[in-house]
Amino acid sequence: MWIGSLATNTSFVTFGFVAWLVSAIAYLGLGSGNGWVFWIATLITFVLIAFTWVYVHLGLRNQKDKARFFDIEEAKDLVSPTTQVIVLVNNGVARAHPQPQIMRPHLAGTKDGLDGEDVVMTFCAIANLGLGYTPEVEGQKLDLEVLAQHGNNLVLRDNKTGEPLPQIYGFRAKDQDTPTESPTCPLRPSLSMKSWPTFRMTFRGFEKAFPDGKVFLNKPPSNPLPYLLNMAMELAFTATIQKHHTEARPRWCQTNSNSSLLGQHDCPLCRAKTAPLRESGGTGGFEMAPF
Repeated sequence: MWIGSLATNTSFVTFGFVAWLVSAIAYLGLGSGNGWVFWIATLITFVLIAFTWVYVHLGLRNQKDKARFFDIEEAKDLVSPTTQVIVLVNNGVARAHPQPQIMRPHLAGTKDGLDGEDVVMTFCAIANLGLGYTPEVEGQKLDLEVLAQHGNNLVLRDNKTGEPLPQIYGFRAKDQDTPTESPTCPLRPSLSMKSWPTFRMTFRGFEKAFPDGKVFLNKPPSNPLPYLLNMAMELAFTATIQKHHTEARPRWCQTNSNSSLLGQHDCPLCRAKTAPLRESGGTGGFEMAPF
């Protein structure tokens, strides 16, 4: 379902660009049409396409291989003791990713890796889900980038193949075993990225457990223009996420007493259906976690 939605969005962009190209040929090449209409349409087209690029590449500030990690003492200037951090550990080397810091970048990793292992922290702010992955499939490195937020989960993209990759599954859409019913599985296990265990604790707890650990910080840029963009994005992003985590009717997935799916609306994370509990007497599995 989510694949079809992304394909539809791509079709809309392609159709819009082709329509503009036809109008440009007609007006600039053949001298027909109204100039005001053409230039206004050109401006709108440019703004819509440019906004998407700026939002993804400059606004989100993805840092899959250029994240910066700091000593605990320096991180205390931006992280409170009770802030939740998502922790990755390899051979005793620990990294903490404070939730407010990783929320907008979505991806955090370094070229040197975590004690030599190529590990990227991925975080979906809406699902409140942090997963560590090695961005590699069958010996081939993936070039991950944030693509979209579909339903209740983050969708990444492998830039080398152009394939979407849902964070919660950890494999590309083209590698899905489509004949298989639920649960969703890859064609073979080696087509899934290697996952790394993560756990949560307070920043205070991390300091006690890993006094030599490093902390990811999404520090604002020093350049004035990117700084202003960063500030605006932070305000907008935080307000949107806060609204999601405080809405009165959280989404949840439900099964009947015999484990059959029940309801009218798709629930992307668990591939189930949703319906009010009063209509079934079944059990509900909530998707939301405390922010």
